[in-house]
Amino acid sequence: MAITIDGKNYDETKLSEEVKSSIVQVSNLQSRQKNLTVEFDNTKVLINHHRDIITKGLTDEALVKDEKKEETKQ
Repeated sequence: MAITIDGKNYDETKLSEEVKSSIVQVSNLQSRQKNLTVEFDNTKVLINHHRDIITKGLTDEALVKDEKKEETKQ
């Protein structure tokens, strides 16, 4: 079976077990990287969504009064 790497075809039967194992590892890691990228992008969307909810839900009445101003008034 031929394996194409960098545009060149290689006879798999003539490759060492170490090289074949590394080819499998690279393929698995590329798939994992793609999945992590998708998950990262989805996480950014969710963070922005929840930031919007927080921003819209913060009210002036929930603000804590500045304690220093309160002390000077007394």
